[in-house]
Amino acid sequence: MEFTTFKISNMCSEEDKVNVMNALHKYSGVLDIAVDTSSQLVRVEYDPRNILLEDLKSEIAKGNYQVSVLNP
Repeated sequence: MEFTTFKISNMCSEEDKVNVMNALHKYSGVLDIAVDTSSQLVRVEYDPRNILLEDLKSEIAKGNYQVSVLNP
């Protein structure tokens, strides 16, 4: 398993939090998600055999969020 943290610069509400969590939860390779809207950080535990880091980032970005990877 691997961990990564995303910075989502325009995530500021509970609705944004739910949108991001729903976008990631649909993948079987995602094991855990922790979202902090105040710091705009999302920490994801995932299985790289089932989902790629770039796929996670792209899925979040589909919601019109500005996403950067802090620690791949």
